[in-house]
Amino acid sequence: MKYDDASWHYDGTFPDDLPKEAGATHIGMYFAWAVLSDLTSDEFAADSAEAIRQVKTYGQTPGQWMLAHFDGVFTSDDLDEEGNVFTRAYYADDDGMRHGGHSYYDDYHVQFRIGKGDFYRVSDRWSNFYHLRSRLDARLAIFRQTGKLVLPKGETLKIDGKPVVPPG
Repeated sequence: MKYDDASWHYDGTFPDDLPKEAGATHIGMYFAWAVLSDLTSDEFAADSAEAIRQVKTYGQTPGQWMLAHFDGVFTSDDLDEEGNVFTRAYYADDDGMRHGGHSYYDDYHVQFRIGKGDFYRVSDRWSNFYHLRSRLDARLAIFRQTGKLVLPKGETLKIDGKPVVPPG
């Protein structure tokens, strides 16, 4: 299954004043996070050693990395079982990118404090990745703890045995 493709974005409704590479930023940030979180398949790890090295050494920005190594395409073959279950719940499913609820799309907007028309305007920088990473880590921790993207009322999220404040 193809979760996302930068061309879907830059060939669709896309700001005229941005380079097409901006259509890969959100994909690269999520997929780089998945790689750094060990959510990739064994096949991906075997076939993509150089790409993994690049992301682990911050050799390219997430969007550049996504375009250079994967032509901006993110698929279910790239992830292990847990990565796919989480990604289908949080990022995209057979119907396309998830919106509403507690989705990656919504968390991306909240974390970067952007409006609907500014989705592609987030700069492709590692500092922005780190700003987003804590939210992604918390979402995954909640999902691992509950099988859902949000905690039931009254439950406490714990990461490494320590209570943390989860994202909204």
